Parts: sequence; C-alpha cells; structure tokens
Amino acid sequence: MWGKGKKAPNDAGQRPAGPRDAFKARDAKRIAVEKAYAQDQRRKARALTGELAEAHSHRLKVRLNWAILGLVVGLIIVFLILWFVD
Repeated sequence: MWGKGKKAPNDAGQRPAGPRDAFKARDAKRIAVEKAYAQDQRRKARALTGELAEAHSHRLKVRLNWAILGLVVGLIIVFLILWFVD
C-alpha cells in the first residue's frame, strides 16, 4: 500500500485460500441450502393449498345451505303466523 508492490499471484492466478475465502464458501453453501429449503416449503404449501381450499369451500357451501334453509323456514313461519292471525 505505502510504496510496496502488489503481491504476485500464485501459479493459479488467484490469491491463496484464507479464512475469508472459507467463510465465503460456507456462506454461499448456506444461502444455497436456504433457498432450496424455501423453494421446497413453497412447493409443499402450494400442494396443500388446493386441498385446503377445496375443504374450506365445502365448509362454506354447507354453512350457506344451512343459512338458506333457516331463512326459508323463518319465512314459512312468518307467513303461517300472518295467515292465521288475520
């Protein structure tokens, strides 16, 4: 830096491997593993989403049918009350 020349690269044309290079290699491997895990989890979540959405839709349909039945029965009761009170 201060008047010293640059160190000559080794015969492969790269710096000698040091602790920083080992850290970068481990970090790159860790990141690759995390990405693969995240992709796997997203794939599993998407696979379950179809089944879960279908089950949720079925539950909503059943509840809607019960609500419609309750309204129809309520209307019939009100009609009968008004019919016989007259």
